[in-house]
Amino acid sequence: MLSDYACVLTRSSMENDQRMAKLQIIAANEENRRLARELEDAKLLVEEFKRQVGVVAAGSTTMAAAAAAATVGTPQITTNAAVKYGLVLELMRDYKEASARVMAFYQAGHRLVISQKLNAANHGPFGGGSGLKMVSCLDFNTTEVMPLNTGLIRDICVNEANGNTLIGSMDKSLLLVNLNQKSVIHKYQEDFAVWSVAWNRDDSKYFYCGLADGSVSVYDIRYLAGRVNRLSREGSGNPPVFQLTHMERRHDHKFSPSGLVVSSTNRCGFYTSSSPSLDQHEFFDFEQMGSQFATTFDRPTRMIARSYRPHASCQFIRHSMEEFSHSLSTSPKIQLNTLHSVSRGALAGVMYRGTFLSLCGRADESSADNLRLAMPDQSSCSVLLWDLMDRNPKQTLKTPQLPLDLCAFVNNGRPLTAVLMENGLQVYASRAMQ
Repeated sequence: MLSDYACVLTRSSMENDQRMAKLQIIAANEENRRLARELEDAKLLVEEFKRQVGVVAAGSTTMAAAAAAATVGTPQITTNAAVKYGLVLELMRDYKEASARVMAFYQAGHRLVISQKLNAANHGPFGGGSGLKMVSCLDFNTTEVMPLNTGLIRDICVNEANGNTLIGSMDKSLLLVNLNQKSVIHKYQEDFAVWSVAWNRDDSKYFYCGLADGSVSVYDIRYLAGRVNRLSREGSGNPPVFQLTHMERRHDHKFSPSGLVVSSTNRCGFYTSSSPSLDQHEFFDFEQMGSQFATTFDRPTRMIARSYRPHASCQFIRHSMEEFSHSLSTSPKIQLNTLHSVSRGALAGVMYRGTFLSLCGRADESSADNLRLAMPDQSSCSVLLWDLMDRNPKQTLKTPQLPLDLCAFVNNGRPLTAVLMENGLQVYASRAMQ
């Protein structure tokens, strides 16, 4: 009896050692990638400095031109009058038993990762829980289900470097899984339901989750016991953090700071710190225009769209498209400047998420040309596409069910937009229109 118990303890200890060794290898690889990115950033800064020094020597006239050229970031918004682009339905997939809510795109694996509720008939002991449906973007026919012993999935965030994926669940669990190995690396347990998740894009040893009590937990992948920091608001009864977005440091952009954008119904703000654990941080609170229910972020241009519920003075949903700005004075300030605001549609009782997309397609380069904000309109069972100038939608896409989540991505050089519904998926391709 004692020998059996000793064997169990030994096996458990060996499994923990193997898990720790795997995480240490992952952390070492991430550190190497981070240092390589910092080296590339430093090279860009040196080249920019050399260019500016050469311009100054050439005279004041060319220096003024260089100053305008050096402000790299969100370009001036222009329209391409020669070619008009639009979205055309490419395919429709019916997932009768999906009960989907959210999705993410794994570019390195050419897969859409979709949340799915599992039934007992097809998934045995995992029935009643949730899992991931992985849809190949090579043909959109090949699918694979990864069962997870978790409740309703609220958010998914993929690390493109290695396929490590964060899964936030309403049963208070936070899962770290690997899409390539189709395995659960570790399961963390929180005190409240996990509404949102995000990787630190400068140092992916760290990640974050937003909780139902309005707080944010900070994790270090090397520390299995639990969170290493917690960011909480004063008072009680705070609404859930429904969206987290980490902005990486961008030395080539006019808004260069890195930080964590945190969104809830009554607050949207920005945590910034020299440490990825945010143990010593500054928080900048953005002005609210009502009750917020969704935020949409575009990484290349660093634009954000905040969506507000209807209220007494506005009977429609309002989408405010904004850009980040900061001052470098003795008292630094970070704020959002409104570029455009549109109103249309209503909620049907189910929260949803939109996306920014470029109809011309792009990978990582920032460009506001042909940029669109795509947002569901559940009152008309459709998706509306807005540009950054007009107050009327540029295009309306009808959906057979309520649209819940949108994802814009480039697959094999083709710009595509996926529309997720509870039991189906639509995929649109960007094409030049006559």
